[in-house]
Amino acid sequence: MLMTLPDELLLSVVKYFAPTPNEQSLYFYFRPVSPDIINLSVVSRRWRRICLPMLFASIQFKGQESEKFRDFCMSNPVISGLVKSIHPLQFADFGRRKSSILCRTLLCLKNLTCIDLSNVEISFDILRAMLEHPTVATVRICSRTSLPVHSLQLDLSKVVLDFVGFSQRNPDHALGPHLHRGLRVTTVNLWNFELSDGFARLANFSGLQQVVLRDSDSASCQGLHNLTSALPHLNEIWLINTALDANLIFALRSSFTEDLDKQNLTKCIRVTKIGLARRPNQDWRIQSLEIFTTLASYSLIKILSLVASHFPTIEILSLDLEFHSDTYLVDDLVAVLRKFPRIDTLNFSHIFHRLMFTNKEQQCWEPSRPLIRHSFLEKDVVNIEAGLVWFISHLAKELDGLEASYIEEEGICSSDEITENGPDLKWDMRGWLHVRDGSREIDNRLFIQLPDDDEDSRSTSDDEFYRSSSEDEDSYFSSDDEDFYASSEDEDSRNSSDDE
Repeated sequence: MLMTLPDELLLSVVKYFAPTPNEQSLYFYFRPVSPDIINLSVVSRRWRRICLPMLFASIQFKGQESEKFRDFCMSNPVISGLVKSIHPLQFADFGRRKSSILCRTLLCLKNLTCIDLSNVEISFDILRAMLEHPTVATVRICSRTSLPVHSLQLDLSKVVLDFVGFSQRNPDHALGPHLHRGLRVTTVNLWNFELSDGFARLANFSGLQQVVLRDSDSASCQGLHNLTSALPHLNEIWLINTALDANLIFALRSSFTEDLDKQNLTKCIRVTKIGLARRPNQDWRIQSLEIFTTLASYSLIKILSLVASHFPTIEILSLDLEFHSDTYLVDDLVAVLRKFPRIDTLNFSHIFHRLMFTNKEQQCWEPSRPLIRHSFLEKDVVNIEAGLVWFISHLAKELDGLEASYIEEEGICSSDEITENGPDLKWDMRGWLHVRDGSREIDNRLFIQLPDDDEDSRSTSDDEFYRSSSEDEDSYFSSDDEDFYASSEDEDSRNSSDDE
């Protein structure tokens, strides 16, 4: 039945799985070809022909493979004409020979539009060849130091810098000459700046799309229209202050804070992150909120209802309930979360023990991993994971727009539950749970870290199911936080985990 459709419709199906690079987007990141496209391409000759442009749209190759890639492009002109983006890796030593190989390869790529240099430091000759390529629209770099010496001799209007950050203590970002040569920047982090002073420093940042204001004592969502009028491409602003005594609640609209005060709820929550977004020809709106609970006693249902009445366009909601003591029926939480019609991402920290599951709901839990150690602690943690997975799956069935949820959960297991002697041991679990569109079920597990209480009895297969060493710590955290909200003030130290 499917093969009776015309090629144009089948091509639309393929493009759904494999979007090609958009030369108009400054947010170009290399993405490898989808496994679904590879599988489709081997079904039949017709599917192969339809999938071919997507199979070779994005190419990643290492330094030692550069000569092989060049020969492939020279001997396959039709295939090389399909390449839209390239991502060279591990070019630690760009000698003349490698430079000439890459320059020759660029000549074969007649329709190349995007080059990702996020993990490469290149020579002046290579950068010049890339910028002079007639079809290349974007050359992406991670850091200003990735630019070779004498790069100011070139027109840098095709070069896009991922990130730059500066603070009141170090206000000079040293990008002035590069900006005058056309360099574009996608994200700027400002530390400890007053809102108006911070935006005044951004007038020369062409193409700026995201601004992150950190640790500002007077950040506010008021008056952003006038402050951002000179930045037409800017579409996201983040206000972040995670200090223990910080609270961005007064940066929100005054009517919200007045309602909180009337209901004696002002001291019950802390707002530590606010995300604002705007679309073309529209004003700024609250898109994301991160809310921490305090030790004060209050109803979370009441708080969320008030938030929804003032900010119904929220798409990302984060709740940290570590200091919250009340518990809630699952259906009551579902009911209040329905008041956010655009919600697509829910992030929960310390949510499990705030939920009251019925016996019927608990019978639906299905552990997603076998027991390895068969200890009391392991059984308890695996059961908690099963409950959280069921909870997010249940939310996904009730909230049509929900796409993913980031979970952080931790607990203490007393020593007599594990060993006869020893200190209390801490476990934690965290990670993304993604929702499948069709079934609305969850198709992955969380990362679990159990204490190394009994190394001798652990089998080597433990590592397949549990993460217990510090080397996995990077995988615990949200890619959004690692990429856009890195806490370092030096743009050269920006974490690039998202690129990997």
